[in-house]
Amino acid sequence: MNQLRGITLRPVVQADLPIVLSLFGDVDRAHLWGHRRVCDEEQLFETWRFWSKERMGDKFMVLRQGRPIGLVFDYERTLEDGHTKIAAMLLEDESGRGAGVIAMALFGQWLLQNLPLRKLYLEVFEFNRSVIRMLKKLEVRKEMQRAEHRYWNGRHWDQYGFAFYREDLPKLLQRLTGRRDITRGRTRYGSARVSRERKIVEAPSGEANGKATNAILDQALNSLLQGV
Repeated sequence: MNQLRGITLRPVVQADLPIVLSLFGDVDRAHLWGHRRVCDEEQLFETWRFWSKERMGDKFMVLRQGRPIGLVFDYERTLEDGHTKIAAMLLEDESGRGAGVIAMALFGQWLLQNLPLRKLYLEVFEFNRSVIRMLKKLEVRKEMQRAEHRYWNGRHWDQYGFAFYREDLPKLLQRLTGRRDITRGRTRYGSARVSRERKIVEAPSGEANGKATNAILDQALNSLLQGV
């Protein structure tokens, strides 16, 4: 699978269960996920089995430089209408550094290559301001707002629904990669086109080129996170 800024995806295996269960069992960050139930070990296994079988469509582990740091998945998939929702769950020390957005972009690319979907939804709570700021800077469309939908830390917060369409993917990848493509060769989705002036090419694999590419990506993502 493609790699961007050291982030890549792979299928979930049995050895990933400790990380997966630690994500589902993190009571300090449960307000970020879809459930806030405090579970014992057996209940965590049951929660994971239920989510993986009943709620999730496809799922991948998120890796940074080959090390598992989280999970990305889609849910409430409706092929008849051509849409699904995507989400990422990351270890706490990996949050706020752009890995979640990159993982969802890679996953979105995989979904649109393999399924007849036309758009992907991302749901974010109002208190997750760094993610909201990045999605806005990436020009991901805000299509929904639920007022006072989640209670946390003494008050109710809104929930926002963002969406990007099949034709939006090339532009999203361009902005995330500093105009360098993570696809193999030239890719078009729907009516989207990439101009020759902004032709996106696969990043070289040499050490010097890798450092230069990472510097460009760090600058771009830091700019997005800081709202510059």
